[in-house]
Amino acid sequence: MITIIGLGYVGLSSALLFADDHIVYGIDTDKKRIDLLQQQKSPLKEALIEETLCSLGTQENLIFTSELPQTARDSKFVLFCLPTDYDEATNQFNTQALSESLRHYDQLIQEKAVFIIKSTIPLGYCDELAIGLNHSLVFVPEFLREGQALHDNYYPSRVVIGDTQSVGDRVQALYKGVVKNTPQFQLMNNKEAEAVKLFANNYLAMRVAFFNELDSFCENADLSAKAVIDALSLDDRIGSHYNNPSFGYGGYCLPKDTKELSSLFLKKGIQAPLIQSLSHSNQARLAFIADQLATHQTIGIFKLAMKKDSDNYRESASYKLYLMLKKRNKTVYIFDKNYQGPDAVTNFADFVSQSAIIVSNRLEDQLIPYQEKVYSRDIYNEN
Repeated sequence: MITIIGLGYVGLSSALLFADDHIVYGIDTDKKRIDLLQQQKSPLKEALIEETLCSLGTQENLIFTSELPQTARDSKFVLFCLPTDYDEATNQFNTQALSESLRHYDQLIQEKAVFIIKSTIPLGYCDELAIGLNHSLVFVPEFLREGQALHDNYYPSRVVIGDTQSVGDRVQALYKGVVKNTPQFQLMNNKEAEAVKLFANNYLAMRVAFFNELDSFCENADLSAKAVIDALSLDDRIGSHYNNPSFGYGGYCLPKDTKELSSLFLKKGIQAPLIQSLSHSNQARLAFIADQLATHQTIGIFKLAMKKDSDNYRESASYKLYLMLKKRNKTVYIFDKNYQGPDAVTNFADFVSQSAIIVSNRLEDQLIPYQEKVYSRDIYNEN
């Protein structure tokens, strides 16, 4: 029996993963979300999650609820998948809700369960929180792509587990029983696992920033960015992954994880000019894109989400570009069915006719008839 706390992308995709072979209780305080899930409707926009929920039928081993039922108190594993946003005031992740939840369920779960943290956390968090808990605490970071969370749960590139003893072996056996591929399992201590998550996302942010800076240079110097990137990517040491220019990195993880790691270096008094430059590079890319649009007064932004098949525009480059253009006194329209704020246009034909130029972080078929007025740096039509 498994209990999962928090049913966002990480928690819900984890619940669907484990429900193939285990009784799973999915808990979330958002009652509207629970109501939808109990009707087998996804509160999140991701095709595979939506399809899987619809196909559950009368399956009885996946229970969605807003409170821990008595029957779930015998859970062998409890996964914590709560948000840990970056707090600009304190220069660190806000782990208050996660900590409160860990202590709360520590009193409710009766068996000697393993508590698995999936939320991104500061370095040393598990060691500090483990003191006084009745249950074992293990960090198992998630490496999920937006729009592909359930697929990446089924087919993980690797599984990192923050324990090298018997508890780590139990967690490894748990994941081996449900994943559909044969990933590498890496067992290490919790602090090392926490570091893996932070450094992995900082490396990805670095690659995004590198190819965006390359693209800015090529566009300014009248070079084909595609020709340059194609040739670079043939080098096995560089490869062809994460090389598609964009308006900048964003989403749930990269912006906060780059800030967190940069702050950790500062606190330790270690110079890290590369890591500490990532946020600046990302902001410079947005300014470059805005400069490229300077001759246009009326600008349409097609969709705000970071990636195709995603409804998340939190910290998205397109939304930040929108705010930057507004500060430059541009008239901006937004076409995105998930956005209902200022300057939203709900009719696509009206959006096209009103926009002198259409800006899109990622190209989609809907824009093909209007490509003469579309501005994008999406070279490979990939996320």
